Amino acid sequence: TSLLDGLWRSQNNEFLAIDKGRFIWRDAANRQLAGYLKVVGTLMLATIPGQDKPVEFFYAISGNYLNVYDPASGRTFSFYRTR
Repeated sequence: TSLLDGLWRSQNNEFLAIDKGRFIWRDAANRQLAGYLKVVGTLMLATIPGQDKPVEFFYAISGNYLNVYDPASGRTFSFYRTR
């Protein structure tokens, strides 16, 4: 996950912090998910304590921009690297 390591922010004030296989995703209302992240190709598997199976996200990265697609909701989240 080293390519994804860093602090990412969206225009909607969502934050995604990734560091050495761990992540915290906080939305604008200060709700957050935290857990472990495994990357396989363009697939991110988020293991969240208390959930039975990993949550799947697809991602694309270009320079300091990261797009994350959630197939469960059909939403795409766009972030830019702040650190």
